Amino acid sequence: MSDAILDRLRTYSCFDVGYIEGLVYPMDDQIRPISIGYKMIGRAFTVNEDNAICKNIFNEIGEDEVLVVRGGDPRRFGGLGFMICELITQRGAVGAVIDGGAQDTPKIIRSGFSVFSRYIVPTHGAIHLECETQVPIECGGVAVNPGDIVIGDDDGIVVIPKSNEIEVLKQVELMREARDYVDAMTRKGLDLWAIPGVKELWAEKEQSQDFQWKIYESWNEAYIPPEYRRNLKN
Repeated sequence: MSDAILDRLRTYSCFDVGYIEGLVYPMDDQIRPISIGYKMIGRAFTVNEDNAICKNIFNEIGEDEVLVVRGGDPRRFGGLGFMICELITQRGAVGAVIDGGAQDTPKIIRSGFSVFSRYIVPTHGAIHLECETQVPIECGGVAVNPGDIVIGDDDGIVVIPKSNEIEVLKQVELMREARDYVDAMTRKGLDLWAIPGVKELWAEKEQSQDFQWKIYESWNEAYIPPEYRRNLKN
């Protein structure tokens, strides 16, 4: 069954979603893609191990899920390699995030599977027979719960708690609607400050240092002509 929230969020970048401060949480900036050009979005499948994988995930992880592995192992061993990525891909997983080491990365990169890790190493890691899955964990300095939305691209990783996803989607769409309208007007030759409402928008953003995305709902309604509104769904 298609996941409607994921489907609507697929067109947005980490930068777009990361704008919704207070409702989304960026991982530590050291959690990086192993290669540029990756784009990943899915729901978190959590593993409560320090930089290690367990064999039971190969029967548990499912469609449109992102493997998220807890960090904490300081030994810089590998914890996620090509074989694991290949097996979870067959289950429908769309990516993996490990607060630890990735290994065998040339093969992973050639496969096109999205992997984000704290470091890359040539050493092997542990594979346990069984470990705790689908429980709350911390990864990259962020609390991650099973089913949270995880988005990754060249900028890093953003986590949307499941309880916030509907509001985040609404606010991202409103923000993008406003920016697309302003972009369309400047392409038509209008000076930025001549676009109705832009001065007011910037003034309000300057006064509101926190959660600037909150201003778009009223601004869009007041200043964007109907033909430029996106008929956003509820």
